[in-house]
Amino acid sequence: MPKFEAEDTTRLSLENYIVFESDIASGGQAIEISKTNTTEPGFIRLTWTEADGPAGNYNFNIAHFDEADGRSTLTLRVNNIPISRYIFNKNPAEQGNPPIDIPSSSNYIGLTGSIFDGLSNPNPVFENVTLAPGDQIEISAVADSLGNQTDELARIDVIEITPAPLADPVINVPELTIIPTNGTLAETVPKSGGITISRTGDISQSLEVTYTVSGTASPSDYKPILTGTVTIPEGQQSVDLKLTPIADGLVEGEETVIITLENSPNYQVGQTPSATFTITDNDQSTITESVTIFCGNQETVATGAWLMDGLDLAQAVTIPSSTEPADSPWQMQGA
Repeated sequence: MPKFEAEDTTRLSLENYIVFESDIASGGQAIEISKTNTTEPGFIRLTWTEADGPAGNYNFNIAHFDEADGRSTLTLRVNNIPISRYIFNKNPAEQGNPPIDIPSSSNYIGLTGSIFDGLSNPNPVFENVTLAPGDQIEISAVADSLGNQTDELARIDVIEITPAPLADPVINVPELTIIPTNGTLAETVPKSGGITISRTGDISQSLEVTYTVSGTASPSDYKPILTGTVTIPEGQQSVDLKLTPIADGLVEGEETVIITLENSPNYQVGQTPSATFTITDNDQSTITESVTIFCGNQETVATGAWLMDGLDLAQAVTIPSSTEPADSPWQMQGA
């Protein structure tokens, strides 16, 4: 990539800039705004060619002297359109009062590497500048005294223009949603229920989705077996995951199956990461018992069918009258 010595006018056109000698500068020379005309800006102009580089984005590294006696300003224009601005504002502390108005190793900023006073190198001073062959590049510079007796003369040594690093590509991963299509399943009429897992974005490739299974139901309460993975096929936006309850003859009450999507680098989980199935029970057990009921100082024996629904034992019984108050405690034995 091209590197231009600022004093080399074979490619660069200079206006209100003069060349000065410097042991610090690359090639022993650099340029500065003319001391006899500090009220006018200096200009560096260049035409970008195919030999310099193809159309694209470029960074400008500029080796220069940043003195403590001013805040010179550079403005970059491409095809007369202002693009960016940089100010010589590092201003290292120098000995002398007023500050020494000479370029030195203590105020030289190279194209790369560390600089004075432990400060970071400001290069590239212009970043991600779009250029194409034929573009007219102009860097204008303004001298500045920062209120001191002398001017900082926007002294420039080398201009290097390099391709801007490519930004990391933005990877748009799909977002998943999970929606139950029938969230309540009954053992009385075994019927499949399901959830739909949908994705956004590109569907040109299949997508494997992982999930966890929780809840109060066990794998023997439904079919098929949930493996923890399901694949959205190539060319499809979604996939259905179906469950069918199994009538097992056990008294269990309502049970749940909760499917929760797991995170993955290949997709992101939406705001609702899980779906719940509820399996209702159709089983009741019948127990014939002789139950003694105590109420106060009397007792009675009740026999018959006692229904147990889940863990609750219940039968309508009549408690005989008692000499005890109506709110006396009563007990059941034998159940």
